[in-house]
Amino acid sequence: ETPDLSQRQTDINTNEYPGGYWEWHLPTNQFHCSSQWCDVVGIDPSNRNGTPTDWLERVHPADYDALMKAIRPLVLGDSDTFERKHRLRHADGHWIVVRARATLIRNSYRDPFTILGVLSLLPPAPETISVDELA
Repeated sequence: ETPDLSQRQTDINTNEYPGGYWEWHLPTNQFHCSSQWCDVVGIDPSNRNGTPTDWLERVHPADYDALMKAIRPLVLGDSDTFERKHRLRHADGHWIVVRARATLIRNSYRDPFTILGVLSLLPPAPETISVDELA
């Protein structure tokens, strides 16, 4: 059963830094993102495949495993929130530092249903960023 997604506006906000919203519908593995999300990563909104690979294939290789380890409890329903800084490859090839924050929305059976999040662009960082600094 579909939860009431009209109550999706959570404490996630984009006022801190520029960013955009994303939604990962777990039963169908569909990934929807706002035009502002696309602006952050430099892609045309019509040039997406609509799956989490729109985000995950852009993650820096040194950050990928830690990001997946951090988001896994949310996907499995073992956690209700997620926050992680990581690097993403911008469409023009340079790396940007972002913060992904999300909350899990459960269906009426309390099963994981949708992850609603925001991707915020953080201020430029030095060329050398250690993985520990991104935690």
